[in-house]
Amino acid sequence: MARKYNDIFYAISTSEWSQCSKHYLLMITDRLDQNEYPMQHLFDKVWSVHAELSHVAILKQVFILSRILNQLDYNLVTISNIVTVANLYILNHTKTAKIIMLEDGFMNYYNFVPSNNRIKRLLMKLLFINVDRVYKKIGSCYLLEPNRAKYYFGLKKQLRIDADHILKSVPLSMNLEGKSIFVGQPLYLMNNMSVDEYSTIVNNCISQYAIDYYLSHTMSSKKENVVCEHIDMSSLQLTLEVLSSIYNMKIYSFSSSVLFTTKLINHKTETFAVTHPKVDTIKSDNMIYDYVNGFVSVN
Repeated sequence: MARKYNDIFYAISTSEWSQCSKHYLLMITDRLDQNEYPMQHLFDKVWSVHAELSHVAILKQVFILSRILNQLDYNLVTISNIVTVANLYILNHTKTAKIIMLEDGFMNYYNFVPSNNRIKRLLMKLLFINVDRVYKKIGSCYLLEPNRAKYYFGLKKQLRIDADHILKSVPLSMNLEGKSIFVGQPLYLMNNMSVDEYSTIVNNCISQYAIDYYLSHTMSSKKENVVCEHIDMSSLQLTLEVLSSIYNMKIYSFSSSVLFTTKLINHKTETFAVTHPKVDTIKSDNMIYDYVNGFVSVN
């Protein structure tokens, strides 16, 4: 099951991948087009279901998912997010006896507590979802840093990206060796700043530290005005985690998880947390704090 590119890359990097004779891909798409997902040709069958947010729409989504699941014969599921109602429905009613949990970033490295609001509880009751049953099915969890993990189920396993396998299907179209990238975050959706203010701060940082590329977030506004060559991950069909296993790069960001995930994959990656008076300071108990090369301020 894939919501993001890494769900595919991490799944094919597990030892279980090569042990299976057939592979199916179920994409839960949101802002990404289903045709943008990489390595679909490796799967015997591919399905795409649009992610729903409203409670009524979730019931419709579950109906579609149940029709897909009834067509399949499988005994193992890989998934990174075991929190959403739709995902829990699949895992609860799946015929498999084994679930493999995959690295999901920040969620795995603090005492994460899934939301349990009244509407979610009602939906789960209507769909006969037994969370404890789901947890018991999880046999292992592949992680970039197993020793630091706090939110996981099953046996912890070391995740190592199989870059050779990936590059056979997704050829490199640009050389990022020694390049610097600013990884954007839509802080204007959460912080007290406008899109223009955000763009100004990022532009100042790019100019101040001579950064080569800007990577926008999937939820970024089209009104962003960042003056820098942009990297289009949908065209590359890769992620910074995969790229960091190939190239030595410099990564700048306010607080993106790539500041530690890329470092865990390649210790030669240099990562820098950008600080600004309008941006919340990273706390010392955050994973980023222990892995960045340093904190850099921007005017």
